[in-house]
Amino acid sequence: MKPLLLLLFTLFVQQTFSQADSSIYRIHYKVSYVCDSTKPQSIKSDIMLLDLFEDSSIFFSMDLYEKELLVKQDSALIEQLCATGIVYGKDFAKYESNGQKEILFHNYKLNTITHYMVAMYNFYYTDSISFPQWTLHTDTSVISGMICQKATCTLGGRNYTAWFHTGIAVSKGPWKLHGLPGIIIKAYDHKNHFTYEWLKSEVIEIKYNKFKDYTLPVKSNLKKITKKELFALLKEEYEDISSFNRRMGLSIDVQNPIIKPPRYYNPQEFE
Repeated sequence: MKPLLLLLFTLFVQQTFSQADSSIYRIHYKVSYVCDSTKPQSIKSDIMLLDLFEDSSIFFSMDLYEKELLVKQDSALIEQLCATGIVYGKDFAKYESNGQKEILFHNYKLNTITHYMVAMYNFYYTDSISFPQWTLHTDTSVISGMICQKATCTLGGRNYTAWFHTGIAVSKGPWKLHGLPGIIIKAYDHKNHFTYEWLKSEVIEIKYNKFKDYTLPVKSNLKKITKKELFALLKEEYEDISSFNRRMGLSIDVQNPIIKPPRYYNPQEFE
């Protein structure tokens, strides 16, 4: 059993930086999403960070990142618990993140996007970058004090509406919603199952040679799979968590088994 959280920022930074010091542009987004489409009133939320580098970007959960810092701090204790061979849910409760488990790494120089599924998954797959085919509309609206223009597209089987602000020339947006001539202030799909709202933007300084001081090293056992295989695994997790746990090789406390009722699978991408 490995630690529940795994963040791959060290890998990202190694691929991104050649200098010791650099500054990055960070955008904070609130994402609201419906896990079970049969219960649209049950909405979860997370704060996502979009870090923009010269030739790449990373999109990840702030909650997942903060829990990773805690894992780093308690790494010796975690290893001791894992060495027992049986893991109890209560032992890892404080490390469990409610944030999004997917990290997206866009490499614009290589024209690739890598999807890292962290926590218990430990998988990744890589695709070519495919920007949405946006339709720009003349509609405007004031959102968060900024004049925004409407744009629409279809991506991954969902229809999206985005409101972007040309006063900030950032063409990268939340998740895979890139390619507009301005920063995305708000975006949502046609069912309002996935909504992104801009919170703030900032420029931060980051030191490459100190990045490893607060992140775990990259694991060597990441398994490369296909997008289709990942979709199948995530669907199994929703519909039969016991089967999913066995497939992941997780040790379950027989006195306190993890039992969850099936949920209707509601992925952000259908294709």
